Amino acid sequence: MGIEVPVNASAPLIPQGELDRLGAGLHRALAGFVDDPERALTDADILLEDTVAQLTEALSARRKDLRDGWQEQGADTERQRVLLLDYRDLVERLLGV
Repeated sequence: MGIEVPVNASAPLIPQGELDRLGAGLHRALAGFVDDPERALTDADILLEDTVAQLTEALSARRKDLRDGWQEQGADTERQRVLLLDYRDLVERLLGV
């Protein structure tokens, strides 16, 4: 019985609730520019830092899942092929960003 890795390269890296929160934060920063440009820029900078941290955490977890899938004992060639395709899909997705 092997480890089942729930890897789906097309799945959102960040949960929808967090995407909504980050999007709302960006909207607030943009909307606040006229009244307080410096505050809007500070908010946008903090938002970018938060977004990068969320993505880094999600990518690290996804990489661990992929790695665990092929490093397990007895992973057959078909399992390895599917994992390689998942790696490809994820890297291609990142390169398209």
